This record gives sequence, C-alpha cells and structure tokens, in this order.
Amino acid sequence: MKFLASFLSCAAMASCLLAEPARAKDAPHLDQPEIKVVLTELSPPIYRSLARQARITGDVKLQLGIRQDGSIASAELISGHPMLKQAALDSANKSKFECRGCKETVTTYLLTYTFGFRDHDDDPDSQCGSSKQLRSAKCLYLWRCGKGQSTPERHSPPKVTQSAGHVTILSSSACIETTTSKYTK
Repeated sequence: MKFLASFLSCAAMASCLLAEPARAKDAPHLDQPEIKVVLTELSPPIYRSLARQARITGDVKLQLGIRQDGSIASAELISGHPMLKQAALDSANKSKFECRGCKETVTTYLLTYTFGFRDHDDDPDSQCGSSKQLRSAKCLYLWRCGKGQSTPERHSPPKVTQSAGHVTILSSSACIETTTSKYTK
C-alpha cells in the first residue's frame, strides 16, 4: 500500500515537471510590449434631440481600425440603433487614439457607446417639476401646442464617461407633462 502511494506521488511529480516547460512556452515573454489601443481624447457624442424625445437607448458597437500613429483608418458599425449610430461614428472619427506597442499597420479596436437616461431623482439639473406649465402628452415639444406658446427645451448637457473600450452617455430625459382637459368628464 505504501509502495502504491509512493508510486502515485512520484508519477504526479513527474507529470508536473513535464508540464512545466509547456506552460513556460505558452506564457508571454516579458520583453514583448503589450499591444494596446487607448482612447486619449474623446470627442463627446451628441445625443440627438429626436432620439432623446423618442427615448431611444442602447448600445452602438463600432469596430475601428487604428493606425500606428493613432489615426483612424476605418470605422464600421457592428450593431446599434439607426438613430444613435451617426452620433457614435461622428464621435469616434473626431476622437484621438494612441496605439501602444502596435507593430501592424492597422490594429482593430472595439468601441461601445451606451446611450441612456438619468433618473430625475438622480439629476440635480433636471428642469422637470410642477412649476412649469402642464402640456398635453401628445405634444412632446415637437410642435407648438397649449396656449400657442412654445416652451424652449430645458435640457442639461449629457453626462459622458469613458473606460477601456466603452463610452457612456447619460442624458436627462425629456419632460413629458400632461394637463387635464377642459373637455374631460
């Protein structure tokens, strides 16, 4: 019994020793630089008012080809809502990148833009409230309605944040207000 345990222990050690060189070959060399595309200067995307009013949200995924000098060689839409894609493409094309350790002429970089809304409770700049004139739900500020006066859109700038490969755009939502009609019973 001791012989069997001793044999199994030696066999386990031998397999570990044989596997070690294989793992060393698979590990990246420390002297090779890490290839990394970095978004150094973001051109803020413009969340179009029509898209905000229609409450269109979601991700727009782009595949960018970044040259060694950081310029954009190509920008291709992978997925995303048609009303949001142009804002993401415009932003990406105006942004600045760095290609660190890139040896290829063009390096592929995936960039996701997430468009969404902040809650009014979380938005100190929100202009929605009971002090404004109430408007019909069908109005949505798309045309003149109510007493023939057009209320200018009060909208704080969107909050834009970025992390590796991801840009988030959170806008305050358009205020939709209702009134009681004098014709309701």
